[in-house]
Amino acid sequence: MSKSGVVKTVLWLLSLAVVFAPIIYALNLYEWNVQALVMPSYSPPKLDFRLEPLGVKFEGGELHAALKLSNLGEVEVVFEGLDATAYGPDGKALAPAALGKTVTLSQNTTETLDLKISVDEAALNKLISYLEGRGSVNVEVKGEASIRVFGSKVTAPISASFKVSSADIGR
Repeated sequence: MSKSGVVKTVLWLLSLAVVFAPIIYALNLYEWNVQALVMPSYSPPKLDFRLEPLGVKFEGGELHAALKLSNLGEVEVVFEGLDATAYGPDGKALAPAALGKTVTLSQNTTETLDLKISVDEAALNKLISYLEGRGSVNVEVKGEASIRVFGSKVTAPISASFKVSSADIGR
């Protein structure tokens, strides 16, 4: 074989290596699973929130609990509604809770979330009975929040607790 034939053969083998080496490398990464190699993979964005109590006030038959809502996730979210119930320190339902207004949170931001707890006379008496002999009691709100992410409406469990004192109620 002549020198030019050897050079052509070597160049041809290098060309094959340039074409097939990335394919073999990719198949090796996916453990020779062709379907896993060609199927697109998607990991959903992280959604994460933190609720911290700010304060409580009682007016017009409603208990307003202000909560600091921090968006620790990767996308903007809009809190549109809340289907929840407030529970007393004994774990029994006190009154329904609703969202005061829609809250929009960009990534890594904090806003105030206003919870409105509709307190009728029976719930108010129950709350006052919890407060007898104590400075304050812990009220917990549990339910589902309606959240809009990327234009899609989703529901997420929500739980928040805050302290209510007799000074907050005004009696």
